[in-house]
Amino acid sequence: MYLVVLVVTVMLGFIITGSFVYLAVVGSIGYGALRALAAYDPKIIDVFIATVQSTRMSLALLTAEGLVYHA
Repeated sequence: MYLVVLVVTVMLGFIITGSFVYLAVVGSIGYGALRALAAYDPKIIDVFIATVQSTRMSLALLTAEGLVYHA
């Protein structure tokens, strides 16, 4: 839950503001928050990694013009 909120905050804020300074500042603060959260509850990172590994990427993303995918 915490990781999802952090990612949404960083990426949505970057898209809205279009500022790389925002991305760098909030990303570094978020990284520090994740490190503190991982120290508090080490299982949270394992859950994130397992979720990313089990989620398949849509083939529609790879068929877009100009996108090259090498396995």
